[in-house]
Amino acid sequence: MRIRRRSDRRASLTRRAGAVVLIGLLTALVPVLHPEQVSAASGVDDYPARLRNAPQDSLVDPWRFYNRECTSFVAWRLNSENLVAFDDFWRGAHWGNASNWRAAARSLSIPVDDNPTRGAVAWWAAGSAGSSRGHVAWVQTVGGGAITIEEYNYLHAGKYDTRTISSSSSLWPSGFIHIKDTQVRNTSSPTVTGTPQVGVPLVTSKGTWSAKGLTFSFQWLANGVPIKGATARSFTPTATQLGDVIRAKVTASKAGAHAGTAQSAPTDSVAKGVFVSTTPPAVSGTAQVGVPLSGTDPTIKPATSLQYQWLADGVPVAGATAPTFTPTADQLDSVLKLKVVARAAGYRVLRIRSAPTNAVNPGAFEVRTPPSIAGVPQVDQPLTASAGVWKPAGRVALQWLADGVPIAGATGSAYTPTPDVLRKQISLQVKVRQRGYADAVASSAPTTAVAPGTFLNTVPPAVTGTPQVGVALTAHAGAFTPRATIAYQWTVDGIEVPGATNRSFTPRPQDLGKQVAVEVVASRPGYLTAIVPSPATVAVAPGVIRNMAVPVVSGKPVDGHRLTATEGAWSITPDSVHFQWYAGTSPIVGATSAAYVVTPAEAGQRIHVMATAVSAGYTTAHASSAATDPVVLGTVAFDKPTIAGHHVVGRTLLARVTGVTPQSAVAHYRWFRGVDPIRGAREATYVVRPNDLGHRLRVEVTMRAPNWVPRTERSAVVDDIRTAPSLRASMSIRSGRVDLTLHVTAPGLASPDGAVRVWRGSTRVGTFDVTDGVGSDLLRHLSKGRHTLTIVYRGDQQIPTRTTVPVTVS
Repeated sequence: MRIRRRSDRRASLTRRAGAVVLIGLLTALVPVLHPEQVSAASGVDDYPARLRNAPQDSLVDPWRFYNRECTSFVAWRLNSENLVAFDDFWRGAHWGNASNWRAAARSLSIPVDDNPTRGAVAWWAAGSAGSSRGHVAWVQTVGGGAITIEEYNYLHAGKYDTRTISSSSSLWPSGFIHIKDTQVRNTSSPTVTGTPQVGVPLVTSKGTWSAKGLTFSFQWLANGVPIKGATARSFTPTATQLGDVIRAKVTASKAGAHAGTAQSAPTDSVAKGVFVSTTPPAVSGTAQVGVPLSGTDPTIKPATSLQYQWLADGVPVAGATAPTFTPTADQLDSVLKLKVVARAAGYRVLRIRSAPTNAVNPGAFEVRTPPSIAGVPQVDQPLTASAGVWKPAGRVALQWLADGVPIAGATGSAYTPTPDVLRKQISLQVKVRQRGYADAVASSAPTTAVAPGTFLNTVPPAVTGTPQVGVALTAHAGAFTPRATIAYQWTVDGIEVPGATNRSFTPRPQDLGKQVAVEVVASRPGYLTAIVPSPATVAVAPGVIRNMAVPVVSGKPVDGHRLTATEGAWSITPDSVHFQWYAGTSPIVGATSAAYVVTPAEAGQRIHVMATAVSAGYTTAHASSAATDPVVLGTVAFDKPTIAGHHVVGRTLLARVTGVTPQSAVAHYRWFRGVDPIRGAREATYVVRPNDLGHRLRVEVTMRAPNWVPRTERSAVVDDIRTAPSLRASMSIRSGRVDLTLHVTAPGLASPDGAVRVWRGSTRVGTFDVTDGVGSDLLRHLSKGRHTLTIVYRGDQQIPTRTTVPVTVS
């Protein structure tokens, strides 16, 4: 809005009709009505003079807004500074009054936010603190928490003004429309000077731009791809850019504006670099086998790592790639040169050779330290050869001498004198040779005469084991250097035991209380014999007889029977073995022989024997046999049991035992059904059970008496068990004939079966079967009167049963 009367309008209502016609005409004549050059300088009123000098709202500007309105000026800035061909119907939207600009922008998805940038449109909503009817302005600068804007028709009606507004001010815009912010424009491309070659610097100009006070940054490109780190105004191509075309990209920046970029024209392809050498390599030293030669580096720019190769008669020497080289026999009589090669990525290879040397002369050995012998000249004591120090080392051949005469086979770096050279002097002859060198010979000074060898006892002899009669002791020879032939001699209290020359020795009874030691005798040809005694043991203790197997008692522990004991087995054969018999834990008086006859006094007790082994020089040893079973007086005797009673369910059977010895014996019973014991049936009597039906029964009797062996006997089996049935008869009379029904029940049988015979006196009047406990029959005709019928029933596993019943026929 503006403060005065004509705030933020496009035209008064009275002039709109004519303006519509004019707008249509001007729309077709926009190029004609836009004579001003589109170039501007923000910060000054550069609004086109034709529009600025005409009365406000008297003209429609080239952008289809009324002149000297805020919308007309912002459209001018968007065209001139932002380079947007903006007008009232830009991109198909009708922008119209300032209050409508945010809606138009959003309809086109143009950003509207609270972030000011240079070139953005500052927009105030109608009715806001900054404008009553809406207003637009152009953002010139942003910074320090404030913006500076350019505008028309606000502080002064139809006039240009600038304002700086703080973000904390109530006049801060309602939003910012980002149609297209300002951008720095390149007007003349940068150019690159220099030769596009590896190692040669290239320099770019900045080019020319549409604004001043710019900040420039640079980026070099190889084949259009940014070169990492190449962000200075100059750039020196490396091997990485070999063959590429180079461009310089210049970016111009200015606060509040979009940065602009421009690229130079491409260079030719980057060529390889060229080394420059001012001095060649040189070789110093004497050309002789074994004498080092040194090469000096040539002067090369740019500096780089160098490779070396020595040549012999123009042929590369394998492995000779260092600045120094020592000729070998392979180069004898050859002329040497040093070839230096300079290489660097992206550069042409440079090869330079030194001047040739004289022909290589043969080498000469130099003895710096003469040969020598280290060690003691003694049999089996090694001597060590030192070939001396030679320059060069060469191939050394050694020969040991005894009194000046070569020792056969003694050509190693060490030699151990043998008994063959005893009392002779030893010396060393050294021959040195190497291809390309003259042979050299030197000898050491002789040693003193070789002395006999002596043994070194590194581990003293020892005796291990327990010093005890009968227990073997073992001799340990220890360790002797060098290896020796070992012999042993055992001593007791310092006196040699005749014949005791083995490695082991068992103290005898006569050695009891004495100390034992062993003498180790070491011998070897060319050596002095060594005799080394071991430390003596403690006094020999009595031997211990160990029982290897206890005595065994044979025989039965029965009154009157003979028991016999063995002596057992012992770790030695004892001088004698004594016996003592025991009943329980008490010794039996007088029972001290190897046999004993059991008496009634031992009844119920267990017998064992103790054997005692006795031998001179040994402690007495004892061993007890296993105990026998308790002593018994005999085996209980009795006759075969019998069974009395009827073998019918419900009846009682009685087991009988006769002829019992001893009479104090007590009977124990157990009844069996077939082969299976009957649970709980352990009395002399047994009541036959329904489960016994059809089985055979027997009884087992065990007679026991204190100190007697019990005895068990079984009775003979009884016959198959049967049951006693019960009969119940019922009758009816039909035409003088009796209809008889018989009901049968029998213990142990759920459904008894059988056959029935009915008698009147001696005359049979009926016969029928019983099935599942029931049977019936219509008897023969009986005369009128009273009769007595006898019913006889027989069935499997049942006792034959009969009953009588009276019957009256009327």
